[in-house]
Amino acid sequence: MKSRSGCLIGLLAAVLLFSLLAMAGSWWLLQKVRERTSLSTPTPLILRTPAARVTAGPYPPIVLVDPELGELEQAWRNAPAGQLLQVTMSEQELEAELLAGLAGAPAQGYQLNDVQLLPDQVRISGRADINGLEVPIAAAARISAADCWLDVEITQVLVGPLPAPAAVKQQFQDQLDQWSDVYRQNPPMCVADVAISQGQITLTGIKR
Repeated sequence: MKSRSGCLIGLLAAVLLFSLLAMAGSWWLLQKVRERTSLSTPTPLILRTPAARVTAGPYPPIVLVDPELGELEQAWRNAPAGQLLQVTMSEQELEAELLAGLAGAPAQGYQLNDVQLLPDQVRISGRADINGLEVPIAAAARISAADCWLDVEITQVLVGPLPAPAAVKQQFQDQLDQWSDVYRQNPPMCVADVAISQGQITLTGIKR
């Protein structure tokens, strides 16, 4: 399954542009989890695609390599409610998802350079083209399970070495919360745990 799935001047422009990346990336992650967990299979399997690795257990897995296989979607749709699901993404896989989400968002002029998955946090860095000048931008966020879904907390936004103003950071946080609330109203899976370790993020939950 293929992935389907802003300007003011100076500092504020750079931070606003990064917010689009943050929103696009968070939305894309949520959308990807929605796609991968709203479908499941009564036959336990491991799904391997260029973007994510999903384990449905607790039985021995079947491995599917080609994300274009028609059987993949059919298998997910036939899964019963209550199926245990575990979604695991590496830094490279998450970066691929963010790039795919960014490609469909109005955050033009942004170059994603790096995604880091560290214990309990995600860090994203890149560069933005502001009036012909390349400006380094970075952000950090914590992702946890809350109310059967995901809670994304922006802990830091940097433009160059300087932190973005608190009011601006809060504005971006409010926008991210709005995205998350859309899925929280009818989550495709009840997320029970989010674990971020060195190099990977794992979501565990039950299909609704």
